[in-house]
Amino acid sequence: MKYRTLPGTGVSVSNLALGTMGFGTETAEAEAFAILDRFVEAHGNLVDTANVYGGGASEELLGRWFASRPAEVTERVVLATKARFGTGPDVNENGSSRRNLDRALDASLRRLGRDKVDLYQLHGWDPLTPIGDTLSFLDDAVHAGKITYIGLSNFTGWQMQLALSTAKALGLQVPVTPQPQYSLVSREIEYEIVPAALHNNIGLLPWSPLAGGFLSGKYQKDEKAGTGTRAGSGNPMNAYIFGDLAAKDQNWATLD
Repeated sequence: MKYRTLPGTGVSVSNLALGTMGFGTETAEAEAFAILDRFVEAHGNLVDTANVYGGGASEELLGRWFASRPAEVTERVVLATKARFGTGPDVNENGSSRRNLDRALDASLRRLGRDKVDLYQLHGWDPLTPIGDTLSFLDDAVHAGKITYIGLSNFTGWQMQLALSTAKALGLQVPVTPQPQYSLVSREIEYEIVPAALHNNIGLLPWSPLAGGFLSGKYQKDEKAGTGTRAGSGNPMNAYIFGDLAAKDQNWATLD
């Protein structure tokens, strides 16, 4: 396994991160535990989840894995989670307000069975909450010992730059990572996000580098996705994403 240092942190993370969006829903616990065990055996250390994955099921499963494995294994894990989107019907259980993030962070910590997460990421931009208020809460959470670093997921270039500039201007903890979608068939971040990351000396944590499995080599043009594949699993969202990618000849040309 190769590692890279997150700029400005001194923390080394594995080049490959383990995403856990399907854990506890599409991926049963025994299989998820086996994947986690194999990942850390291969010296992977960056594990990514979110409060909204499976309505909290992913975090709960990770919490059980952490509780069932020795400290010398679990302490090597650099754990990242996210918040912004709601997991329940409450109208205020959404967005990046101090009120919502305060409750969401505590709920994530309970599900994970942890006192702290290493990287706490905003799962998306909130147009209703001033970014300064959001960053102020995250700064407080760092000083309270609940999170170590702050990240931004699914922010556009201008949103990311505004968050970074606001944090610096207010003397708050500065986000250390953006997490955008990036693959050979989704390269939009090269226009703004990559230059902004280079300008600010922060590291990228791309999600879906294989485009949801489209680039894995498991699929053939004009052929139905197999039952053992993500697109053929019966999940309507996976089927929709695959269908959108498969409808574009340019994507197949890229795959070839």
